[in-house]
Amino acid sequence: MHQIKSLEHSIRATLHYFDIFDHPLSLDELWRYLYAFYAEDMRDVVHVLERMDDVVRFGPYYVLKGREQIADARRKRLMLEEKFWGRVGDFRWLFAAAPFVKFVGVCNSLAYGNVHAGSDIDLFVIAEKGRLGSARFFMKVLTQLFGVRMHHDKKAMRFCLSFFVTDDALDLQPLAHDFDPYLAYFVRTLVPVAGSKKLYIDFLRANEHWVAPYGVYYPRLERFKESAVAENGKPQSIGRQSTWYNKNVERFLFDYQHERDHRRVGQKSLEGTGVVMNERIFKCNEVDRRKEFADAFRKKLEILNML
Repeated sequence: MHQIKSLEHSIRATLHYFDIFDHPLSLDELWRYLYAFYAEDMRDVVHVLERMDDVVRFGPYYVLKGREQIADARRKRLMLEEKFWGRVGDFRWLFAAAPFVKFVGVCNSLAYGNVHAGSDIDLFVIAEKGRLGSARFFMKVLTQLFGVRMHHDKKAMRFCLSFFVTDDALDLQPLAHDFDPYLAYFVRTLVPVAGSKKLYIDFLRANEHWVAPYGVYYPRLERFKESAVAENGKPQSIGRQSTWYNKNVERFLFDYQHERDHRRVGQKSLEGTGVVMNERIFKCNEVDRRKEFADAFRKKLEILNML
């Protein structure tokens, strides 16, 4: 897959990957997100950076030489980023209270600090086994009720509910392409905000076997607040063992949403891994750019003689 033979190679590859998204990295981020390499001590990264003439530091960020403007752009967006995190914090209680929802994490652009004024907030939701339809329904209703659900052209600072799995489908490898750095970084950069800490750790462990070749990852708990009702006390306890609920309420909610989703995306969108809809996974990325990003990164690695 790659030939990352040294820490210097990894630093260079990491910065080139995030450069695809016009995104500079702080020292801590660079250390955490090292591509296909493990550095035990952040000081090792600093020592290598000091002798790299194709990497420069601009304020708190490291970028490829000649790309200083993206560091300045990120510095100017810091207040906007905190505003987005404030929105997440304001509605953490809602995620914690949503029936049949066991974990909620922020993923994609906000998770690694690359937001713009018109950005939405992508959420990754883990639902209780057998309750995907119910979890999606209640998350949609609650976020819609408070006017914070992304809907059609209403996007800025609203929550995108496009990725759900059940707690018996934590391994995302079936969704991965042969070379899929984007999905690997999805796992590595995921920021938990509500639900069960144990389930988050289980999720990381379930994906370690295929994410590890892309690099080591560290649990990100800086914005996490474990829900007091993470494991019990929610309304789902009423329906957890209920055959009647499963055959009637859950079946209706799943089928109703499933039919609407199929009509909306069309059959062609269901042929890849961008859109997956079944009783264990709901992933609706009609425009799936992972292959585009992987190809762009592969070209950079080829130029760097790392393939």
